[in-house]
Amino acid sequence: IGIVLGSIIPIILNSQAKLLSHLGFAVFSCSVLAIIGLSVNYFAAKSKHATSKTSRSNGFIFGCTISILCGLTTAGQNITLSLASNIHVMALNSGLSSLTASSIIWPIFFSAAAVPFVLFMLYQNIKNKSLHNFIQPATLIYYFYIVLMSFLWV
Repeated sequence: IGIVLGSIIPIILNSQAKLLSHLGFAVFSCSVLAIIGLSVNYFAAKSKHATSKTSRSNGFIFGCTISILCGLTTAGQNITLSLASNIHVMALNSGLSSLTASSIIWPIFFSAAAVPFVLFMLYQNIKNKSLHNFIQPATLIYYFYIVLMSFLWV
């Protein structure tokens, strides 16, 4: 889903003239192949899940739902990057330096990327009843390291 939407939507938004070119044909062809591949994987996983004796009935549907959510948010990342040139120009026009203007998209980009991962992490920790592990005295130093790494990255 992320590949298909993240490739097609930016072409539609930014360069509609390329839709009928070789590039447009390549994007649509690859998108069709991706959809075929996803469909084959879906039916193979569904078949395996149906024959599994230890599986729960709602686990497969939940897994597919999470996968779709991840695909949609990945498409959001691609669309965000395709629209980033406008944000870069606006940042330059507002007086920011070139380096700062080129970095302005990353907080938006990484926030979009974090949504499915944080949701899945919370789901897994609630399911496994392991959220309490994040506040153990031995792990509190890791929060300091997180803050330190974020400052060093900037």
